[in-house]
Amino acid sequence: QADFYMFCDQDDVWLPTKIATTLEAMLELRKQNDSGVPLLVHTNKLIVDQQLNLLHKPSFEKRPHDLISIVFF
Repeated sequence: QADFYMFCDQDDVWLPTKIATTLEAMLELRKQNDSGVPLLVHTNKLIVDQQLNLLHKPSFEKRPHDLISIVFF
C-alpha cells in the first residue's frame, strides 16, 4: 500500500522531472482537498516516434474537475 500510484505503459518514456513535478502537484492538491476522498491526477502526453522525435504538438485542454462531468461528458 502506498499514498500515491503512478502508472506507466510498456511504451511510455517519462521526462526526467515527471515524477517530482507530478508528486508536487499531488501533494498540493491533497493539501487543498484534505477530505479523505481519493484524488485522480493526470498529465499531458507527447506523441513521439521511435527516436523520440515529436510527432504532434501537445494539446492539454482544461477539463471539468467533478466526477460526473469527467465520466459522462
